[in-house]
Amino acid sequence: CPPGSRRAARAQLDLGPAGRRRREVALAERAAVVKAIQLKDLEMIALPRSSVSLRIDSKDVLLVRGANNEISAFNPICTHKKCKVRFNPMKDRLDCKCHKSSFNLAGEVQGGPAPKDLEVYPTRLDEAKSQLLLKLPRSSKGGKT
Repeated sequence: CPPGSRRAARAQLDLGPAGRRRREVALAERAAVVKAIQLKDLEMIALPRSSVSLRIDSKDVLLVRGANNEISAFNPICTHKKCKVRFNPMKDRLDCKCHKSSFNLAGEVQGGPAPKDLEVYPTRLDEAKSQLLLKLPRSSKGGKT
């Protein structure tokens, strides 16, 4: 593009990590779907330090109620060798039994060979409707995320 053109100006606005990150977040927001789960259907995590694995729209989801009583949702697939992680209530963290990776309840790697954090799905408790709102990435046409 010629330096003074509109196209060059638009390209300049998109340069840099912050511009790319904003664009990625905007695309992710459009590509997300919110699922409502009735709290009565989540009795298995009514108490702190409990968890349940669910399958929602062909996605595995691990819901965890930590010691602070906050509900978090994760893609339970370890980023190392794709084993499933499990909630460890004694240590208030997620552990992969295959190669001993561990993750905190923000999904961040705490130890082991996992190269990346777990994918965390945003949650919000809607007390008025007695629902847990869960934002999942929209499936692609092929059924994969």
